[in-house]
Amino acid sequence: MQSMGIGQALRHALSEDPRTIYEIAKAIAIEPDSLYRFQQGKDIRLETADRLARALGLQLTPIKRKRSKATK
Repeated sequence: MQSMGIGQALRHALSEDPRTIYEIAKAIAIEPDSLYRFQQGKDIRLETADRLARALGLQLTPIKRKRSKATK
């Protein structure tokens, strides 16, 4: 199973959140239009992604990767 990228995870959580885009944008101090554009596939700044993740109750979790023979 392939994991979601950060943008995909944020968009999914955003679509599942019961709050409106306006309410979430206000909570993280950005313009609602920026959040609407992100929802439609545009990029957002890393700082904005961090604030959005926190507002949506998400956090990054490290995953264990198998080391390749070249890096051993």
